[in-house]
Amino acid sequence: DEYNVNPQIKELFDETIEKLKSLGANIDIVSLNYLDLINDVYTVIMAIEVESNIAKIDGLRYGQSVEKYDSTEDFYVKNRTDNFGEEVRRRIALGNFFASKDNDQKYYKQAMKIRGAVRSQIDKLFENYDALITPTT
Repeated sequence: DEYNVNPQIKELFDETIEKLKSLGANIDIVSLNYLDLINDVYTVIMAIEVESNIAKIDGLRYGQSVEKYDSTEDFYVKNRTDNFGEEVRRRIALGNFFASKDNDQKYYKQAMKIRGAVRSQIDKLFENYDALITPTT
């Protein structure tokens, strides 16, 4: 299977399609470009949004503040490391990388381009269809 759908989910999905057909629904198989990249697109955009949204949480105006620190730099470092879990710190780091001017924001620009293309394809499908039905895993 092209998208590695769990066999049980695929079976239930196929049964649902057959049930809809038996009730008179017209079912067409359509495909979208770039679905193989959609997880990467999500990761890039999500990480940049996390970094952007969390940037203001500095322990001064927003967020918890550490009580013990040796310098201003230490204050900010501890607020970022002590008050954020490993996954949040990972997402912030990814967001900083993906949005970096050093790489000309190429990952972000490419992700947004693909997201726009997928959105356009979906909008076009809804010109002719009432619903899109897909299995999820």
